Parts: sequence; structure tokens; C-alpha cells
Amino acid sequence: MQVATPAPRSVWRELLAADPTVTVQQTPEWVDAICSLDPYRDVSRLYVTDSGRQFVLPMVSRTGLPDRTRVVKSPPRTWGTSGLIAAGGTTSEDVEAVWRDLAGLPIAHGWVRPYYQAAAAWDAVAPPAGVVTRRRTNHVLDLEGGSERVWSQRFEGSVRRAVRKAERSGLEVECDTTGRLASVYHELFMRWTARRTAEKGLPRAVQQWRAERR
Repeated sequence: MQVATPAPRSVWRELLAADPTVTVQQTPEWVDAICSLDPYRDVSRLYVTDSGRQFVLPMVSRTGLPDRTRVVKSPPRTWGTSGLIAAGGTTSEDVEAVWRDLAGLPIAHGWVRPYYQAAAAWDAVAPPAGVVTRRRTNHVLDLEGGSERVWSQRFEGSVRRAVRKAERSGLEVECDTTGRLASVYHELFMRWTARRTAEKGLPRAVQQWRAERR
């Protein structure tokens, strides 16, 4: 198996088009966003097996650290999930190859957060010694069949009652894809943090700093 890092963007984009499970969090642009906002660099890895199969693992590493002390992440905490990008989706053979490669890297620590739709391939392979696996929950709503089907068959009665109550209260829902409401979201997040901090009796200054950092 051959490994190239950073992964060539042209191959990366070809594989994005051939993988039915990819998300925006697996794109080169997502890695670029991470590196533009935090002190990270692109260390994505392109794998090419002897049979010619190719797959990419998006990864970043903090800048300015020697290999033995650096940490590689796919992706950093709060930046979503990623995992492998491969034609037709991830296979257990792909995962085995990645484990062998990552286990041999001269790094202090690393982690991978696979996308939930690829969980079966990762679960099918026993990780090497020293690797700790943790399960996370993803909440997914199936929108197939349209809004009426979702409303009647996939929303519990308590959810429908809450929606009707919101409608009677005059709640307005606004969608923004330009960033105009980012400051509103930030304000609400900080207010929520303050409330949760008070409820749990945690140090306010520390929790506020963590929230700002997040």
C-alpha cells in the first residue's frame, strides 16, 4: 500500500463524487476552514492499495510541534465527523489498512471520528493494541415521503403538541445561510451556557471561557 500526504485535492474530489455517504465535513474546503480558524495544517492521507483501490482520510495536525509530540485528528472536537472517503463507501478492508498505517505513525496521539453511516465497516475490524473506541449517538430524521409523512409517522405526539403550542405563541422560524444570524446564534449559545453553568453549580468563568473557545 502507498500513502501520500497531504492527499492530492484532485483525487480527493474524485472520491467525493464516488462515495454515496459523504458529507460537507469530509471535503477539502472543510479542512481548509479548520486550518484557517485554528493552528492546524492539512495532513490528510491518500491510500492506494496494490489492487489500485484509493481512499482518503481527512486529518489535521497542530502546527509547530515535532512529530513525537503532535496529535492528529479527523477532525478536531466540535468540528463534526469524517472518516474515510472511498468509491462505493468504506469497507472493512479499507479500515484494516488505515489502522495498520495509523498505528505506525510517530505521533503522541490521534483520533478518528467516522461518519455514522460507515460504522458497520469500522465495527467489523478489531483495532490494534492501544486503541480505545467509544460510541457516539447521532440523531437522524428520515425526510423520505415529504413533510406530511414525517409529521404523521415520525413525530411523536409530544413533538406535534409542542409544535402546535409554538405556532399559537406566534413563533417565527427564520433560516439564514449567509452568516447574518451567526451573532444571534452565538448570543443564544452563551446565554444557554450561563444557565447550564448555574444549574450545575460549575465555575462560571471557566465555563464561559470553554464556551467561547468552543
